[in-house]
Amino acid sequence: MLLKSKQNKIRGRNPQTRKTIQIPAKKGTRFKSGRGLRETAR
Repeated sequence: MLLKSKQNKIRGRNPQTRKTIQIPAKKGTRFKSGRGLRETAR
């Protein structure tokens, strides 16, 4: 099962300049195994 996910924006740091930067929010997908897959994996 694929689910929609959202990652909030976060503060990061540029390792070369040591400046703080804003990393923008991201949208993506996550996988969640269904009951049938979990049972066959056992």
